[in-house]
Amino acid sequence: MRPRRGRGAGARRQPVRPDFALRFALAYLYGVSSGDCRRAYTDFWQTIQGIGIPATETSRDYVRGTYSCTYLQAICRSVGVEYTVTLKTAMDEARRVRRGRQAGQN
Repeated sequence: MRPRRGRGAGARRQPVRPDFALRFALAYLYGVSSGDCRRAYTDFWQTIQGIGIPATETSRDYVRGTYSCTYLQAICRSVGVEYTVTLKTAMDEARRVRRGRQAGQN
């Protein structure tokens, strides 16, 4: 399966191909974080790409999605943002708007 280009929240469906924007965002967030949980950033980066997920093909998507969400919550905490339903809903809506714009460009 060829990784798709995109962001971590979409990692539940298939691995995400890393791009500069994602790397920049993670580096920026780590730079403004408390600096005590670098592992969450590294694990998130590797997990969304499907690196080191020893699971069957059936469970791989579930494991990748679940772990990436866990690491995202740690990243949010490290920058002083609480990962709430409101935040998750806002991120989902932003993703829908972005996909709608991309679909209109095709």
